[in-house]
Amino acid sequence: MEKILTLSALLICAAGFAQNPREIEEPALTIGLGERFAWTTKFAAGAEVVFDTLDDNDDDVLELEEDGNTCVLKGVALGTTKVLAVLGNTLYYRTVTVAAKAGGKPNGGGEETGPAFTGKYEYNPPKDHYYIHTGSIIYAKIGSEQIEKCLDKRGDIEYWMYYNLASRECKQYLEKDGFDHGKVDNEQLDPDEWEARENLALLDTFADSEFWNSLKTDPASSLSEFYVGNETVCGVNCWVFDTDGYGGITMKYWVDPSTGCCLKYEGRGNGGAVKNTMQVKTYNLNYRVWSNDMKDSTLKL
Repeated sequence: MEKILTLSALLICAAGFAQNPREIEEPALTIGLGERFAWTTKFAAGAEVVFDTLDDNDDDVLELEEDGNTCVLKGVALGTTKVLAVLGNTLYYRTVTVAAKAGGKPNGGGEETGPAFTGKYEYNPPKDHYYIHTGSIIYAKIGSEQIEKCLDKRGDIEYWMYYNLASRECKQYLEKDGFDHGKVDNEQLDPDEWEARENLALLDTFADSEFWNSLKTDPASSLSEFYVGNETVCGVNCWVFDTDGYGGITMKYWVDPSTGCCLKYEGRGNGGAVKNTMQVKTYNLNYRVWSNDMKDSTLKL
């Protein structure tokens, strides 16, 4: 049905220019993007009601699935619109807002809203005395010495790299040729690259993430819309954020509140099946003595 300019115009058309048309407003509601809400009107059960939307923007924000006196509203785009239900000379309407993620069940759903998020996300990864095993890479640092070890699927070393951030000495061992390579890298690594040695970019929750980029303004505060609670990962009581299809992306993140590091994530496809995952295996932020598994990497230093 084409867009209608006014509620009265739709009512007059539907009622065949009936006298004394009735317009009745029902309570406004908010639903999340991708969520559904069944609106059962006050018309008699089985009545063939005409449903439509009166959009305030160029894009439809709702899809309507009509069935007698009930219509299932599905949020398909962010925005606000009015939904109309017409039978005879009576018209019911309500304002519906589609938000990035609803706090809980839409109005009238009878379910409590989700937990409130009172924190503030900041990415501030550890700078020293850490040992972090992500599953494929081990990062460890004590003082000015840092080691990275890349492991294959069997857990065997593919390569390791040693950095002395004070002297800029760098050594690496490549499994493919079996040689140690020792050098001073002043010509190869500029200051920005040396600074990146301490950044642990892999654990930056939303770096280069479509979800992060799609948040409109003040993204750290906007995360409150996606907060679903707390769960423990590696002994840390993590914030959990779930995009739940926002911007076409379904990702779930477990974040250390003290550092902003992502300790676990899951990406799900349209059917809900998990597509990609990462979970930190070891997260030690009080690493003071080189452990045996790192010692072989430093024997010849």
